[in-house]
Amino acid sequence: MDRHYETAIAAGAEIVIELQDQDYGGRDYSCRDPEGYLWNFGTYDPWIAAPQQV
Repeated sequence: MDRHYETAIAAGAEIVIELQDQDYGGRDYSCRDPEGYLWNFGTYDPWIAAPQQV
């Protein structure tokens, strides 16, 4: 995900929500491309069990 994030920045994307780890086990960010479209990218897969909270 880090490489994807850096590639988006290099391509001119405006980061709207910084890359972050989520409590449910995903990692995501949001950006706006040079044409103004909003994109959300993440690693969350609902079919993989989230790490157990203790």
